[in-house]
Amino acid sequence: MVCKVAYFRFEASTDSGAGHAIRSGVIADELLENGWDCRIVTSKNTYDFIPKLERFKRVNPDLFYASPVQCDLFVIDNYNLDIKYERYFRTFAKKIMVIDDLANRKHDCDILLDQTFGRDASDYKTLVPENCQILVGSDYVLLRKDFRALREKALEKRARTTQIKRILISMGGSDPENHTRKALQELKNLGYKGAIDIVLGFQPTHLDSINHYIKALSNDCMIHIDADMPNLTYTADLAIGAAGSSVWERCCLGLPMVLMLTANNQEKIYENLRNMHAAICLEQQESLLRLPCIAQIKNLQRNSSRLCDGLGINLIMEKVS
Repeated sequence: MVCKVAYFRFEASTDSGAGHAIRSGVIADELLENGWDCRIVTSKNTYDFIPKLERFKRVNPDLFYASPVQCDLFVIDNYNLDIKYERYFRTFAKKIMVIDDLANRKHDCDILLDQTFGRDASDYKTLVPENCQILVGSDYVLLRKDFRALREKALEKRARTTQIKRILISMGGSDPENHTRKALQELKNLGYKGAIDIVLGFQPTHLDSINHYIKALSNDCMIHIDADMPNLTYTADLAIGAAGSSVWERCCLGLPMVLMLTANNQEKIYENLRNMHAAICLEQQESLLRLPCIAQIKNLQRNSSRLCDGLGINLIMEKVS
């Protein structure tokens, strides 16, 4: 039997972060387990930024555009591409799936996925073909299998939490403005004495600065690069981080969080989590006046864990297989 073929078009870098690669990778890994041949259409810079992508064969984007090939599924997750690019591949792909979270441009696709919490299908009605399947909201969040497997165990752990002993700081795949340093400063100002896990992404630009800063702290601090995020999320009692795609990893494992807005495309999820009392949200110039008490921690855990069960990939596989 000839296996099905899927291509994935995305980029990742210090400027754009790793979110596009991570969510596309969840689909690719699931298809691989089901016997598909999955290939990544992306620049060499993306592979250098995220070495783990080498588990997939890379295809040069320019060569792919110049000589398109037939495939069963073409997944496009790129803010710089739109209906013109998608139409070009219409005769080559049996299905085209677009992953988006901006709802600001037209697409020619069979499946539109936007996992933004609070997004409504009507936001895309005039932007996609009439027969397009529009999948929106946190029910369709793409999470790696490692997170899904830890959910039950993590929620049991949260139920036993009585104090904040370990804090996770994670500003996503890149942190060009060094929000990590601000988070550390907040904890120092609060007099927090517990352990701190610091995730600096794939190619940290502020590694020396953070290393220098934590030498003056009395906390047990550990810096993680290319980190084991499922385990770090599980072991933490509180997260301070960006309002990007890693929000759903924390929600799935019921990890209470303090959010910082680090990019414009995070505004909708930032506001919606605030309104749902599922996170503490800091404005750009605002300081964390105190760590949440245990009653607040329990409330944040309860509200956030209801938003994402980690099973969105199962719903998506029903559409793409």
